[in-house]
Amino acid sequence: LVPGAMLAGWRIRVREERRSQETLRGRMTLVDDELSRARTIHDAMFPAAFEREIAFEYTYEPNHEIGGDYVHLHQCRASGAVTITLLDVAGHGLAAALTVNRLYGELERIFAEDAAATPQQVMGLLNRYIHLTMSRHSMFATGTCMRLDPTDGELRWVSAGHPPSLLRRADGSVQDLDTTTILLGALGSDEFESVEERLSLTPGDVVIAYTDGAFEARNAAREQFGIPRIRDLVGFDTPPRAWSRFIAGAVQDHHGGVADDDVLIATMTLRSLRIGGRP
Repeated sequence: LVPGAMLAGWRIRVREERRSQETLRGRMTLVDDELSRARTIHDAMFPAAFEREIAFEYTYEPNHEIGGDYVHLHQCRASGAVTITLLDVAGHGLAAALTVNRLYGELERIFAEDAAATPQQVMGLLNRYIHLTMSRHSMFATGTCMRLDPTDGELRWVSAGHPPSLLRRADGSVQDLDTTTILLGALGSDEFESVEERLSLTPGDVVIAYTDGAFEARNAAREQFGIPRIRDLVGFDTPPRAWSRFIAGAVQDHHGGVADDDVLIATMTLRSLRIGGRP
């Protein structure tokens, strides 16, 4: 009787373990399906590539299924000016992605109410929103908002605690577009100074913005890719067909496919000027 009872008990445990494993696999499949659907919704917030007088393209490689880097594009119908807002939310994964979802909604609201909103206005309103709704949860963001007008080639930008964007002139020279204020959400509206800078661009000039995952990427020896290396790539003699893919490829080669953070690189290129307000 004893051996029989032991054998029966062993069979029961085996069946229970199999049921537990099947339940766990089912739950993992459900989670994977939910993340896949979440990724579809998350990706739908990103703009499509854009090519008129101003060309826009980007490359995004999240560290997880969804992440906290985001770029938003708006074109003013009246002037043709294109505004891109690139954001890097603190943290990674689902919490950061949910924050991106809320910031996307706020950006859509801002431009729906004022299609000609300047970078200074956009960043001031984003700072107010993050400070009032997210700072209590220690959720902040760095970001840069850049507006390029094809009627006169004027570039306006505000950079809030974000790595310097890079301006590559048509002659191959490279210029930093430095930070102009602190990160978003740290201060209330009364203390936040949304300082706006301006430059004139000519056809062939390209502006390149990126998140910290690009220059903080480490190789097997824990060496960072670094901003100087990005700057060197931007000064490359023969311009690539797509700057964002070119730089993202170099970053991926550096970290060997083992990234520590999301990587987002976006570009705006002034292809031509509008004459008399028309293409």
